[in-house]
Amino acid sequence: GYQPPEYIDKGDMSGKFDNFSLGVMMIRIVSGPESYPTCLHMPSDEFIDQVRKNWRKRLQATNTSDSLLGSYCHQVVSCIQIALNCLENDSQKRPDIVNIMEKLNKIETDMGKVIYIICKGMQWVARSGINFTAWTIM
Repeated sequence: GYQPPEYIDKGDMSGKFDNFSLGVMMIRIVSGPESYPTCLHMPSDEFIDQVRKNWRKRLQATNTSDSLLGSYCHQVVSCIQIALNCLENDSQKRPDIVNIMEKLNKIETDMGKVIYIICKGMQWVARSGINFTAWTIM
């Protein structure tokens, strides 16, 4: 696994040792396998913005709707923020696993609401007889 600074520096096993490792894994999953060292050497806001922009480009290439695009990007930013919090040098400032799970569950719930709204909108368009393929939002 990935070892937190308190273990590397002093051999201390804090109660949030695994949360640090979880943060590293989240960073690698969401932003790429080589991204963990990168995030340590740049301001958090800059790293988050870079990851969000990369995801936005990928999602735009798949013709994702604007509503979903914004929601997916928000989901990515939330995951990266959680991960960066897990990488705090001071183990006392790292979130506990209950807090991490609550935040991840909230992301999933919020995404479900967006998908529900989009589906309802598509159902309305289908019932109204509007040609959906020619429909664009200005």
